[in-house]
Amino acid sequence: MEKEKAQFIEATGALIEKKGFSPIVSRVLSLLLVSDSETMNFYEIQKTLKASKSAVSNGINYLLDKKYIEASTNIGDRKRYFRLNFKTWIELLKSIGEEYQSYRLVLDQALELRSNKLKESNLQLTKIRDLYQLFENKLPAILSEWEAKN
Repeated sequence: MEKEKAQFIEATGALIEKKGFSPIVSRVLSLLLVSDSETMNFYEIQKTLKASKSAVSNGINYLLDKKYIEASTNIGDRKRYFRLNFKTWIELLKSIGEEYQSYRLVLDQALELRSNKLKESNLQLTKIRDLYQLFENKLPAILSEWEAKN
């Protein structure tokens, strides 16, 4: 594997790990992002990542279960081939809007329950709540515009 791709896999894997994914899940995703082919089979993934069969199997099964990747087979070939599931990535972006709403609702409730004496921190929380509201309001339009172009 090229040095640049290996560095990308490690750096991107570390970034994905910060979202709560295991190291192997993060590395499999990162590898599929920079793969020179549309699909990779189990052994190609294992060999490239230099990881145990068990770890790669667990990582792939997690990604399949969460629909981050898809599996396919070729006629006459018993191997399964894996690729990114782009639809799920778009759905994940859409779900971020729901997260913004959840956080905004928490901040709304916190502001209602907080003392009015805390003027400065209440003002800061209101600004943060307004930012979440802005994301919540704008994300659907951004996604609609993107979908219209694609």
